Amino acid sequence: MNEAHILSLRDKLRAGEWSFIAYRERLAPKTHEVPPRQISIAAARDRVPMQVMNNALIFGAEYARRQSPHRVMRRLVETAQHTGFDHVIRLDIKNFYPTVEHAAVEEELDRHVGVNAVKNIILRALRTPTIADHAPAHGEPRTRGIPQGLAISNSVAELVLHSFDVTWRDDDSVRYFRYADDMVFLTRRDRHQQIYQEVRKHLAPIGIEPHPYTASSKSQWGRLRDGLEFLGYRVTPAEVSVRSSGVHRLKRSIALSFARYTTERASPDMRVQLLALARLAWFLNLRITGCILDKESRGWVQYYALLTDIGLLKDLDYFVGALARVNGVTDWLEQKSFIRTYRKWARRSVDTTGYIPNFDEYTDSDKRAVLEEVYGVTEQRMNANGPVWVEREFARRTRLHVHSMERDLTPNY
Repeated sequence: MNEAHILSLRDKLRAGEWSFIAYRERLAPKTHEVPPRQISIAAARDRVPMQVMNNALIFGAEYARRQSPHRVMRRLVETAQHTGFDHVIRLDIKNFYPTVEHAAVEEELDRHVGVNAVKNIILRALRTPTIADHAPAHGEPRTRGIPQGLAISNSVAELVLHSFDVTWRDDDSVRYFRYADDMVFLTRRDRHQQIYQEVRKHLAPIGIEPHPYTASSKSQWGRLRDGLEFLGYRVTPAEVSVRSSGVHRLKRSIALSFARYTTERASPDMRVQLLALARLAWFLNLRITGCILDKESRGWVQYYALLTDIGLLKDLDYFVGALARVNGVTDWLEQKSFIRTYRKWARRSVDTTGYIPNFDEYTDSDKRAVLEEVYGVTEQRMNANGPVWVEREFARRTRLHVHSMERDLTPNY
């Protein structure tokens, strides 16, 4: 983008005159019982203006920035274990993003964002249609809903729920927590019907409503001692564990590492056979320990940092050991441990042993060793392409694998 384009972009944004090209549709599948989620992909020319509008929105209304799931969960755990609340109500908003009324967004923008140009462009972004591939280039403008997948999507969703959040956080008879469209209320007595009706009444002007209570619904109520599942955790007053689906996904990914090892050992390509054990150790141990990448901690244990269920970690170590025995690699596989990872992570001290790999501190020789031993990149190829190529290739391959690890956690958000 040259200087002329930057100046033109600046002038159009200041005047509130930027118009968006229709978004491209991508469908994200959920389950066989639920229609796929529509994701809106902005055109390349629109992504910088969209990010600028998001920054302006957060600058004008700090609470439009979504809290991290860890922060929400930490508050919930402390409340559940130390304040005597014994009933829990979990409400999930039905079709949140597609059903929000634009009038409700406009009202919040008028209240909290003082720059008309920002308000106008955000509203124009919300009204821009999302079209499927091979559909006509110009669809009908949206009259309701927040397109998902844009830089402003989460911030607008947080903004439109701000007044609702304030109402319930100021209610001393409950303790209220929310992440995205998932809400939890802790109470000292059974008030599930009353709270459901009050929540439904408060959400009606926004155009949204919670799922009703049914056996298969995301909206549930009961006693806290029977367990609360929220953001991938399972919480009781006595213990913090992980919901069964999160454990199942982790075990499945570990089992797939061993299945891939078996396939590679049976390959007719001798080079693939020789790499198989090193690849198993690398991918398996990365699943166990997680890593540090771009100054952020990534991985299963790091996500579930509030876990107190040590028995679960022992079970996971046993599960990995059992698979190693079945596949006949116990004597050669330098298997790492969930328990040891948890203890190192819980100390919050700098790990000088390298047990949890810090890719930000890998030297050129470290990166070359991984590329050669795990990915089969020859030394001749690395020398021919040079150190910049080695750095980029290591970053590309590492981020691909770390991203696949993160996908194991996203259904819990």
